[in-house]
Amino acid sequence: RGLDGESSFEPYPLFTRINTRFTGEQIFAEEASEADLEQIMRGMETLLENVAAILFLSRIPGPLGRHFIRRHDMKLARFHTFLDGVITKLGARSDFISTEARSRPDRRLLVEEVGTLFMAGVEASATTATWALYELSRHPEIQQACRNEIRDAVGDRRLRAEDLRSLRTVIDVVREALRLYPPVPLLNRRPTRPVELGGYDFKPEDELAVATVLIQRHPEVWPEPHRFKPERWRALGPNPRGWIPFSAGPRNCIGEDLGLIESAILLSLILQRFEVLPDPTTAVLAERPKFKIVLQPREGFRLRLEPI
Repeated sequence: RGLDGESSFEPYPLFTRINTRFTGEQIFAEEASEADLEQIMRGMETLLENVAAILFLSRIPGPLGRHFIRRHDMKLARFHTFLDGVITKLGARSDFISTEARSRPDRRLLVEEVGTLFMAGVEASATTATWALYELSRHPEIQQACRNEIRDAVGDRRLRAEDLRSLRTVIDVVREALRLYPPVPLLNRRPTRPVELGGYDFKPEDELAVATVLIQRHPEVWPEPHRFKPERWRALGPNPRGWIPFSAGPRNCIGEDLGLIESAILLSLILQRFEVLPDPTTAVLAERPKFKIVLQPREGFRLRLEPI
């Protein structure tokens, strides 16, 4: 389906399946079984659903908030126990796990880091590639510029990771998609010292919500903030002010590079073979994304592919 220009496909579920296998191979050295990876992803999906709700329900005083927090903590503990077992079973054959285990003797931190990296490699890449393809379907001239760049750098052979150095337009498209549709549109942070922000005083015990999706569309930082404009990145550095799709500083997401690379590879492989076309129903769904901590497209979000 989605290969003849008439039928359509849902990019997000497809990219999630592809990235689950790819990320599992990167972390576990191709040793993880399909069953292990599927269970990791089911655990991730459950946590994403619960974390989105806990941001609100945990603020409700009384038994409802406490009950939900306990349920979330129990599910998180079960997921970490399962992930710990996978690490024990496969870690000795994985250079990544072995290296991380030596640098992080605290087992709990190792399990949390592997889980975070897995989520970034799967969820962030799948959502970013989906939103990027959506914008390219609406901007055929940018899509063709990407395709020309891929053809010049790769030709008809298979894409290799090192080819990404030559695919500047593709990388700019990924960065612009991350700006408009940050994987995590809302971050929670606590100040390390008393600070004044916007005329308000905050103490170290206060919890602040950093609205990534608003910062990255702020007109004082980004000219034409709601416009998909990958060429703006030619005049910007790799991490300009106001671009924080993976957070920043010491709490920056460890999966940033993996997410960027996976998204760029997915786009390049598709554009090398297909023209991406909009589906008539997609524009309406794109205006109402689903917030599950990760900014996902809604069910039924579809695109069309036409072989070149």
